[in-house]
Amino acid sequence: RGDRGDSESQGGCLALASDLSLDLLAMSAWPGVHVGDAGAAWLLGRRAFSRRALGLQKGEAVPDLSVEPNIHVLTALNPTCEGRAVFVSVRRHACRGAGGVLARSRWRDEQGRPQFSTTMVIHLSPKEVVDACVILGLASIHDVDVVSDIVPLQPPPLPAPRDPLVLSFPLSAGAGL
Repeated sequence: RGDRGDSESQGGCLALASDLSLDLLAMSAWPGVHVGDAGAAWLLGRRAFSRRALGLQKGEAVPDLSVEPNIHVLTALNPTCEGRAVFVSVRRHACRGAGGVLARSRWRDEQGRPQFSTTMVIHLSPKEVVDACVILGLASIHDVDVVSDIVPLQPPPLPAPRDPLVLSFPLSAGAGL
C-alpha cells in the first residue's frame, strides 16, 4: 500500500491509502470506539473482494455486513470501486479483535437500563473485505444486535487555485518602505 495519501491502482479502482492510525486517539477520546484504518492492529484481517471466495454467484446481491453463523465473525464487504466508511455498533455482546476483547461503551436503553456496545469505524478500500471481530456470547445468529451506517468516501477537495503573487522591480517606495 502507498502512504501519505498516495494514489494507487487496485483491481481497476483508484485507491487512497493513509499511514495514520487513529485508533489510539479514538480509544482515549471515545471509550469503546475503535477506528479500523489501514494500520489498525485490532482488525482480524483484510483481503481483496472475490465473489468466488465468498461463494456468491454473478448477479447475487453482496451484503454490506455479514456475521458468519458458526464462528460469529463480523465482516464488512465493499464490492465497489469507491472507498467506504462503515460505522457499526454491536450492542449487548462483547467483541474480540486480533489483540483480545475490544473496549465497550456504556449507554442506557429506552427503559433507562445500562447497556454496553462496541463501536467500530472501518475504512474499506475499493474491492475490499475486512474481518472486523468475533461477536462473543451469541447463543444464536438471531441474537445479533447491530446498528450500522455505510457512506462512500470522497477524496479531499483540491486546494483552490491562488492568484500568483506579482512583484515588479524595482519596488516602489511607498508607505512602510
